[in-house]
Amino acid sequence: MQEITKVREDQIIEEIRDFRARYAKQFDNDLSKICEDLKKREKSSKKKTVSLEPKYLGAKKYGS
Repeated sequence: MQEITKVREDQIIEEIRDFRARYAKQFDNDLSKICEDLKKREKSSKKKTVSLEPKYLGAKKYGS
């Protein structure tokens, strides 16, 4: 049973990697162009988006 699950997961991962490679190729693997496209898609989407403020955890204290 575990082997079947592993094969299925491998297929899904391969599909994701293939999609990601094809998507990046559309923009000549230029991260700025990819981000610009994603922002356009986000704005035109009817789905609600939420922007969260960053959490600052503060400096770690080591020792005594």
